[in-house]
Amino acid sequence: MTIPNILTLLRIALVPLFVKISLSDLLNKYILLFVILLFSGITDVLDGFIARKFNMKSKLGTLLDPIADKLLQISVFICLSAEKIIPFWLVLLILIKELLMVVGAALLLKFKKIISSDYSGKIATMIFYLSSFVFILLEPSPFVKNAIIAVIVLSVIYAFVNYSAIFYKTLVKENDRNVQTYKH
Repeated sequence: MTIPNILTLLRIALVPLFVKISLSDLLNKYILLFVILLFSGITDVLDGFIARKFNMKSKLGTLLDPIADKLLQISVFICLSAEKIIPFWLVLLILIKELLMVVGAALLLKFKKIISSDYSGKIATMIFYLSSFVFILLEPSPFVKNAIIAVIVLSVIYAFVNYSAIFYKTLVKENDRNVQTYKH
């Protein structure tokens, strides 16, 4: 097991902790949620950096990293929606996008191909973390809240369109730079 994979598994383990604290009545729950998200974000950056810098990329990491990201993002947004901080339709939009991407990834996996993360996904992840920090730590005005939600929606749509284009290119031609082919 590589260090990046351990960091990714740690991020996955933080998801139920985030949900449990979010559903609790703890006095400092928002500070704890912020710390969990901050730690998650740091481990997300570190696992990618270490994997690239020290040549510790693995098939397992390529599969686990986006799963960790999706689990955390969906869980955080569901918790924020449950607290009436963000609208439920935003959670549905993200769920639909993620489900479509999982179906596409499963189809590519059938052809023994994996799409590596792309800048659009990294931008969407960064927007997720920043917006979550704002929603958890601050009480933004309705205007700021709606502006943040609009940015989230645009980043989700942009990432989906971009990954759809990569998916299409992968099915049509073999030499896309974001695609890894593997053998069992």
